[in-house]
Amino acid sequence: MRTPSASKFASVTLAKSGSSKGKLPSSLEIIWTFVPSLMIIAMIVPSLTILYEQDKIRKPWIRLVAVGNQWFWTYAITTAKINKFIIDCYMIKTSDLRLGMPRVLETDNNLILPTNKWIRLLVTAVNVIHSFGLPTLGLRFDGIPGRLNAVAFQFARAGFFRGTCMELCGMLHA
Repeated sequence: MRTPSASKFASVTLAKSGSSKGKLPSSLEIIWTFVPSLMIIAMIVPSLTILYEQDKIRKPWIRLVAVGNQWFWTYAITTAKINKFIIDCYMIKTSDLRLGMPRVLETDNNLILPTNKWIRLLVTAVNVIHSFGLPTLGLRFDGIPGRLNAVAFQFARAGFFRGTCMELCGMLHA
C-alpha cells in the first residue's frame, strides 16, 4: 500500500476549509477582533498616563542622598537654606539596645524629615549593592556603585518611619 503524497493532503485540507459550511459572516469576525483590541487600548492609555505621572520628579523642598556603605548608611541633605548636611547612621548592636528598641532597625542617629513637602531621594552605594527601603511608604531602591536611583515622595502625616536595608549583606548589615 502506498501512502499519499503531501500535496494530496494539502489539497484535501484546502478543499475542506474552503467550503461554505460553518463559515461565519465577516462582520462578526471583525467585531470580535476589534472590540477586545479597543478594550485593551482603553486600558493602556490611563495606565501609561499614571506611570508617567508617578515617575515625574517634582521640584523638591529637600534633596536627600542615601549612600550605602559596608555597614552603615550616609545621608547628605541639601535644601535652599542648608548647603549640605551629612549624617552617618550606624545600626545599634544587639547588646546596646534598650527595652522596646527593635533589633536590626534602630540606628544611632535618626533622620528628621518634614511632612507635606516634596523630598527627592537619590540612592547609591560605595562598594557593593545595597537595598534602601522605607516599608511604610512602599519604597525600595537598590543602591548600585556608580549609579543613582531617584524618587520623589512626601510624608502625608507625621510619624516615626523606619528605613531599613532590605538585603542581608552580612552580620552588621545597615
